[in-house]
Amino acid sequence: MKRGQAGFTLIELLIAMAITSVLSVLAYQGVQAVVKNNDSIEVHQDRTLELQRTLWWLEQDIIQMAPRAIEDGLGGKIAAFFYRDDLGLELTRFSETLSPYGSGGLVRVGYEIDGDVLYRKIW
Repeated sequence: MKRGQAGFTLIELLIAMAITSVLSVLAYQGVQAVVKNNDSIEVHQDRTLELQRTLWWLEQDIIQMAPRAIEDGLGGKIAAFFYRDDLGLELTRFSETLSPYGSGGLVRVGYEIDGDVLYRKIW
């Protein structure tokens, strides 16, 4: 029996390297797709949370709306609830907890749209 050399030929090594390269590229593309999807999901999740928070505040203000008019700076009456295109939505609501805007009682809340942003005003 003749003893042959042990080891791999150059062609076997090149084929193994080519297969490893193809598998590496496929794995990289898979990881890249997962990272891209994760970033997209985080953006949508943040936007959804902002929308939920906005709807919660709007719901709370409307549920706790008080049928009480207020006086303007000139002594006239302003309705408890009104909407104007230039000023937005304004309403009077109950405030049961301590806040920077009062220690219970009534507060005035307004909503105004400026471009794509909805502002909630309290006074």
